[in-house]
Parts: sequence; C-alpha cells; structure tokens
Amino acid sequence: MTQPDAQPILLLLVASLGNSLGGILTYLMGWWISRRWSVPEPHKRNQQRALVVIKRFGVITLLFSWLPLIGDPLCLVAGWLRCRLWLSVLLIIMGKTLRYLLIVLAIH
Repeated sequence: MTQPDAQPILLLLVASLGNSLGGILTYLMGWWISRRWSVPEPHKRNQQRALVVIKRFGVITLLFSWLPLIGDPLCLVAGWLRCRLWLSVLLIIMGKTLRYLLIVLAIH
C-alpha cells in the first residue's frame, strides 16, 4: 500500500499522462487529416497566413491545451498545421501537467 503523501503525486502522474496522451493523439489526428485532404485552392493563402501566426506565437498556445472546449481544437489545429512535433508534445505535456499540479496543490 502506498503512503498517503505519495497518493497526490501518483494522481498527478496518472492524470497528466492520460490527458497528455489524449492531446498528443488529437495532434496526430490533425496531422493525419492534413496529409489526407488538401486545403482548397482559395484557402491556401489563409493557411499560409495561419501558419505564420502559429509559428510566431501559436505553438505556445498549446500550453492552454488543458482548457475545456478549446484545448482539443488547439491540439488538432497544431497537428493540421504541422507544427513541430516534439515542441508540440512538450507544450501539451507541460500544459496538462500544470493543470493537475494546481488541482493537487489546491486539494493538498
């Protein structure tokens, strides 16, 4: 049996891991969708513009991937725009872990 002090850490690790894997899977779904379906010609310029914005400060928005309603779309769009995989994964993990760290600190 685990000690009571170890339970919040275990909760943090398990919740962060599960939620991070979900965000990473959503990113990969966006990447897969972008490989299967091309953007219609009239929207190519808009995609390039969105990519410039994402490259400027958009990938950092993945720190907010823990937010309800907008977190998963952020991960999907980052994958669809093919943001750098490892940076995206790192930011998703950091955002999701921060959420559960704050919850554990608030409860404990």
